[in-house]
Amino acid sequence: MVKNCTGMPTKLGEKSHQRRCDICKRPGTKWFCVGCKRWFCIERQIGEKNAADKTLSFYRKEQKGKQLRFQKTCYHKAHEEAWCRMTNQSE
Repeated sequence: MVKNCTGMPTKLGEKSHQRRCDICKRPGTKWFCVGCKRWFCIERQIGEKNAADKTLSFYRKEQKGKQLRFQKTCYHKAHEEAWCRMTNQSE
């Protein structure tokens, strides 16, 4: 189910340090994917504590002649494989 989940994010209540992102393990996320039942970072927070927190990756897409750039969060990284299969596109 996890590999096939295309994502159904929902924001749940207050931040809790008991809720950790399934990818980066950062505490305090509010975002839960109802499809694969995992917690994720969606609102990007650049941290001072971990060098990995400072690494950003982006999607690039051209639309109507303009180059658009979207930040990949842990949520996007976790669901990217299923999205690519659905759209028959690679990164």
